[in-house]
Amino acid sequence: MRSPVELCAQILGRLALSYSVF
Repeated sequence: MRSPVELCAQILGRLALSYSVF
C-alpha cells in the first residue's frame, strides 16, 4: 500500500493539474 503522504501528494498533484487547465 502507498503511504498516506504519497497518496495526498498524488491528489494534490491532480488538483494542481486541474486548476492549471482553468
